[in-house]
Amino acid sequence: MKVCLISGEYPPLQGGVGDYTHELGKALAALGVEVAVITSARAYDRTVEAAVGQAQGLPPGGDEQDGLEVYPVIPHWGWGSWGRIAALVRQWGADIVHVQYQAAAYGMHPAANLLPWRLRRGKGRPYIVTTFHDLKVPYLFPKAGPLRWWAMLAMMRWSDATILTNEEDYFRAKNIEHRAKLPMLYALCSMPYALCPMLCLIPIGSNIAVAPPPDYERPAWRARLGVGAGETLLAYFGFLNESKGGETLIQALAELARHSQPVRLLMVGGQVGDSDPTNVDYLARVKNLIASLGLSERVLWTGFSSAAQVSAHLLAADVGVLPYRD
Repeated sequence: MKVCLISGEYPPLQGGVGDYTHELGKALAALGVEVAVITSARAYDRTVEAAVGQAQGLPPGGDEQDGLEVYPVIPHWGWGSWGRIAALVRQWGADIVHVQYQAAAYGMHPAANLLPWRLRRGKGRPYIVTTFHDLKVPYLFPKAGPLRWWAMLAMMRWSDATILTNEEDYFRAKNIEHRAKLPMLYALCSMPYALCPMLCLIPIGSNIAVAPPPDYERPAWRARLGVGAGETLLAYFGFLNESKGGETLIQALAELARHSQPVRLLMVGGQVGDSDPTNVDYLARVKNLIASLGLSERVLWTGFSSAAQVSAHLLAADVGVLPYRD
């Protein structure tokens, strides 16, 4: 079996969707599946022209990584990406195309939402599966309103199977026909099978294995971070954005500090990622809050870290803190 994964981000770009795609690809390859990945040209330090390659827009072959063929060929996820993706899927001979969807990873462009429809055209088409890492809607144009939600419904409608990663999104999709507000949705999707042919709930697991560096020793690692033996170390892992409760976390730390608790907060990993530009503004707000509350010495930032380093940081902590609003 040949499975082609499509992701708007992929290592070394920083982002959870890219990391998940990498882990999924390795797991499938370990089962004997042939795996290819189509991703952004930004994923590698090369010019867009070199990544795109030949005049027909396809490279002569993918970069072999961890048993996967990686094709970093998409300079922009707009309408122009359709032909390049379809040609590569056909050339590679994919049996299944599995789209990893998160609106920000595709630049909020609706072309990604209609990609399953485009890939259904022609004989011998592959089966199409879409995993929604969240149900945030893409940008279409000002005051698009329900049309933005329609773009999400269309992506589900034209996929042979849809995977949701959390219960809230799963039940929202299950009740999708009761929530649709546009009559034209039914006209455009009037086919002899359900609006969402197959819905599956598959929660996202951790992308980080419990695998610190071989010489890892917890007391030494904590000391290297500047954490005293009598201090409690809290750890937050992931980027900061509006949905993840960063300000709530800092307010909680301030409350502990007011009660003279010997607590520090370790912010593990990169700060903003490569996909969502709104993360930059939110990070600035959180840092301003930290400074205004006099917590700068209590908050430690690791910066982007390898998987082994992330594992070591988490093992060094006493409490994991993930106050996600959603």
